[in-house]
Amino acid sequence: AISVLSSKATWECLLDLRHDNSKSRMLVSFTWVATPPLVAVWSVMGSIWAWEMLTSTQDCMPNPMHLGFLFVWQVACYAWLVTQVIVGWAAWTLENRMRRVERDIREIEDDDTV
Repeated sequence: AISVLSSKATWECLLDLRHDNSKSRMLVSFTWVATPPLVAVWSVMGSIWAWEMLTSTQDCMPNPMHLGFLFVWQVACYAWLVTQVIVGWAAWTLENRMRRVERDIREIEDDDTV
């Protein structure tokens, strides 16, 4: 199972925006269109709620370990958001390069090459 998760095809699946299967296309669309904004909104809301809790009700946290867990979780959410943005940018860049290459090939093709 570990070899399947670390295979090259698995990583290419994240960057490939041209899937043949409609379910795969729908999943990729959801992954890149819906997930990053939801993670961003959720992270910002969590930061606002944590800040309000720390400034107005300091006694809300039973012990400092809970505050530490909250801080680590917020950092993990923002790190995941940055990761999604970087991988999304890489996928978008690859798709643009592919479209440019296809356009260049269409420009040089004629009846003899088809």
